[in-house]
Amino acid sequence: MHFLQTRLFGVRLIVITLSTYWTAMFLGTHISIPPSIAQGVGDKYLHFGGYFGLAVLLYFALLDWPLTRRLLLTCVVVAIYGALDESTQALVPGRFADVRDYVADLCGMMTGLTLCWIYSCWIGTRENQGQAGSSV
Repeated sequence: MHFLQTRLFGVRLIVITLSTYWTAMFLGTHISIPPSIAQGVGDKYLHFGGYFGLAVLLYFALLDWPLTRRLLLTCVVVAIYGALDESTQALVPGRFADVRDYVADLCGMMTGLTLCWIYSCWIGTRENQGQAGSSV
């Protein structure tokens, strides 16, 4: 996973990617959207996909942390952010808070974290097999 450690101006690229993604996500959810644009795309799919991506990026940005802490911290941070994000949308003209959107956020986060966990277990198993094979 050396590509996740790549640095640009001393900052890991995954952190830059996460910061950019999170900023775009915040701005996208806090601007007034004309009803004609909002009707064309399934709102819940956007919530699911947005929080899926946020969870995966945050998970990999915390790669130096132990697996359990990384999963727990990502889950807590993304869930709290989702609640704050939904509640502050009510302050934007033409937007409103919706519990179903928050459920879609949580489903996207949990799907992303489940896939990250499976990936980490798979990589851990492969690395352990490689170490066992090299000791012979």
